[in-house]
Amino acid sequence: MCVLAQEHSAAEGSGGHFADNSAEWPEVQAKQRREYLFLEHGIIYVIGEVLVGVTLTLSNRPNWGESLFLAALFVGAVLLLLLLHLIPCRIHIWQSNAHYQKRQLMRAGYGATAAAEAMLK
Repeated sequence: MCVLAQEHSAAEGSGGHFADNSAEWPEVQAKQRREYLFLEHGIIYVIGEVLVGVTLTLSNRPNWGESLFLAALFVGAVLLLLLLHLIPCRIHIWQSNAHYQKRQLMRAGYGATAAAEAMLK
Protein backbone atom coordinates (compact mmCIF):
# COMPACT_ATOMS: atom_id res chain seq x y z
CA MET A 1 0.00 0.00 0.00
CA CYS A 2 1.23 3.48 -0.84
CA VAL A 3 1.83 5.77 2.10
CA LEU A 4 2.63 9.39 1.34
CA ALA A 5 5.49 10.89 3.30
CA GLN A 6 4.69 13.26 6.11
CA GLU A 7 6.72 16.40 6.71
CA HIS A 8 8.13 14.75 9.82
CA SER A 9 9.13 11.51 8.03
CA ALA A 10 12.47 10.03 8.91
CA ALA A 11 15.52 10.73 6.77
CA GLU A 12 15.37 9.66 3.17
CA GLY A 13 16.71 6.23 2.37
CA SER A 14 17.58 4.58 -0.91
CA GLY A 15 15.35 4.93 -3.94
CA GLY A 16 13.67 8.12 -2.75
CA HIS A 17 11.73 6.30 -0.04
CA PHE A 18 11.90 7.20 3.62
CA ALA A 19 12.80 4.97 6.56
CA ASP A 20 9.09 4.55 7.38
CA ASN A 21 8.58 3.15 3.82
CA SER A 22 6.67 6.22 2.64
CA ALA A 23 7.28 8.18 -0.55
CA GLU A 24 6.25 11.47 -2.13
CA TRP A 25 3.43 11.48 -4.69
CA PRO A 26 5.59 12.01 -7.81
CA GLU A 27 7.71 9.00 -6.82
CA VAL A 28 4.95 6.41 -6.48
CA GLN A 29 3.68 4.17 -9.27
CA ALA A 30 0.19 4.35 -10.81
CA LYS A 31 -0.96 1.21 -8.98
CA GLN A 32 0.12 2.69 -5.64
CA ARG A 33 -1.70 5.92 -6.47
CA ARG A 34 -4.94 4.04 -7.14
CA GLU A 35 -4.50 2.10 -3.89
CA TYR A 36 -4.00 5.36 -1.99
CA LEU A 37 -7.09 7.00 -3.48
CA PHE A 38 -9.49 4.05 -3.42
CA LEU A 39 -8.03 1.75 -0.77
CA GLU A 40 -8.05 -2.00 -1.29
CA HIS A 41 -11.10 -3.07 -3.27
CA GLY A 42 -12.78 0.25 -2.43
CA ILE A 43 -13.94 0.99 -5.95
CA ILE A 44 -15.50 -2.48 -6.26
CA TYR A 45 -17.33 -1.87 -2.97
CA VAL A 46 -18.70 1.49 -4.16
CA ILE A 47 -19.85 0.12 -7.53
CA GLY A 48 -21.46 -2.87 -5.80
CA GLU A 49 -23.25 -0.64 -3.31
CA VAL A 50 -24.61 1.57 -6.08
CA LEU A 51 -25.79 -1.41 -8.17
CA VAL A 52 -27.44 -3.20 -5.24
CA GLY A 53 -29.06 -0.02 -3.92
CA VAL A 54 -30.42 1.07 -7.29
CA THR A 55 -31.66 -2.45 -8.09
CA LEU A 56 -33.45 -2.81 -4.75
CA THR A 57 -34.94 0.66 -5.02
CA LEU A 58 -36.23 0.16 -8.55
CA SER A 59 -37.56 -3.36 -7.93
CA ASN A 60 -39.57 -2.55 -4.80
CA ARG A 61 -41.46 0.54 -5.89
CA PRO A 62 -44.57 0.54 -8.07
CA ASN A 63 -44.23 4.28 -8.69
CA TRP A 64 -41.38 4.86 -11.18
CA GLY A 65 -41.03 8.57 -10.38
CA GLU A 66 -40.46 7.79 -6.72
CA SER A 67 -38.14 4.92 -7.62
CA LEU A 68 -35.94 7.09 -9.81
CA PHE A 69 -35.81 9.78 -7.13
CA LEU A 70 -34.73 7.26 -4.48
CA ALA A 71 -32.16 5.72 -6.83
CA ALA A 72 -30.71 9.17 -7.59
CA LEU A 73 -30.71 9.97 -3.87
CA PHE A 74 -28.83 6.75 -3.13
CA VAL A 75 -26.25 7.33 -5.87
CA GLY A 76 -25.83 10.93 -4.67
CA ALA A 77 -25.19 9.77 -1.10
CA VAL A 78 -22.53 7.30 -2.23
CA LEU A 79 -20.86 9.95 -4.41
CA LEU A 80 -20.92 12.42 -1.50
CA LEU A 81 -19.15 9.91 0.73
CA LEU A 82 -16.59 9.29 -2.01
CA LEU A 83 -16.03 13.03 -2.36
CA LEU A 84 -15.58 13.40 1.41
CA HIS A 85 -12.87 10.74 1.18
CA LEU A 86 -11.11 12.23 -1.85
CA ILE A 87 -10.89 15.86 -0.64
CA PRO A 88 -8.44 15.09 2.21
CA CYS A 89 -6.51 12.81 -0.17
CA ARG A 90 -6.15 15.69 -2.65
CA ILE A 91 -4.91 18.05 0.08
CA HIS A 92 -2.34 15.47 1.16
CA ILE A 93 -1.24 15.01 -2.47
CA TRP A 94 -0.69 18.78 -2.83
CA GLN A 95 1.43 18.75 0.33
CA SER A 96 3.41 15.76 -0.92
CA ASN A 97 4.09 17.47 -4.27
CA ALA A 98 5.28 20.57 -2.43
CA HIS A 99 7.61 18.50 -0.21
CA TYR A 100 8.98 16.75 -3.29
CA GLN A 101 9.65 20.01 -5.14
CA LYS A 102 11.32 21.51 -2.07
CA ARG A 103 13.52 18.42 -1.69
CA GLN A 104 14.49 18.58 -5.37
CA LEU A 105 15.48 22.24 -5.01
CA MET A 106 17.54 21.44 -1.92
CA ARG A 107 19.33 18.64 -3.83
CA ALA A 108 20.06 21.07 -6.67
CA GLY A 109 21.98 23.23 -4.22
CA TYR A 110 19.44 25.86 -3.31
CA GLY A 111 19.27 26.80 0.34
CA ALA A 112 16.17 26.36 2.46
CA THR A 113 15.22 30.03 2.04
CA ALA A 114 15.60 29.97 -1.75
CA ALA A 115 13.65 26.70 -1.95
CA ALA A 116 10.85 28.16 0.16
CA GLU A 117 10.71 31.29 -2.00
CA ALA A 118 10.60 29.21 -5.19
CA MET A 119 7.70 27.22 -3.74
CA LEU A 120 5.66 30.40 -3.27
CA LYS A 121 6.03 31.46 -6.92
